[in-house]
Amino acid sequence: MINQYLYDVACGELAIARFLGNAELWHQAMHKVKVAIQYPDDTDKVIGCLYGLNTRKGRHETSGRFYCYLGTRRSNAH
Repeated sequence: MINQYLYDVACGELAIARFLGNAELWHQAMHKVKVAIQYPDDTDKVIGCLYGLNTRKGRHETSGRFYCYLGTRRSNAH
């Protein structure tokens, strides 16, 4: 089971983030993909993702490969 609507929204955001080279947007979209797959029936999580109520703060779980994928440089600046 997957929340197809949230998954489709997240995939669109991933494409935009890739085009813009925006790592933060990419991470937020990846969080939406995770929620769409792992919690498809959790209405609170899904609605929170769609309306930006539970966007991630900080850059946890980041690694060089995400930045390489985006074609950007990793920086310690926040």
